[in-house]
Amino acid sequence: MANDLVEIMTGLTVDDYDLHVKVHLPTEVQDHLARAEVLRDEARRKTSEAAQESRAAVRELLAKGLSQREASELLGMSFQRVNQLANSS
Repeated sequence: MANDLVEIMTGLTVDDYDLHVKVHLPTEVQDHLARAEVLRDEARRKTSEAAQESRAAVRELLAKGLSQREASELLGMSFQRVNQLANSS
């Protein structure tokens, strides 16, 4: 787009010049992007914490003598997910 304008206005071709465009985002936009990154980091931490708690719930039920299939039914998880959590560290 900018190259087209330069060529139309000057008659130069793209081989005749170097065009460097630097975009400066408004402060408000930068603030939103920074807040979004903070929230993404927080979400990653919370997801990790949730996985740890799910793992602990599975292990508690298994330690009480329930089978993985029984634990999956009680926790509303698939048998495969319970098996995965039971065998993860």
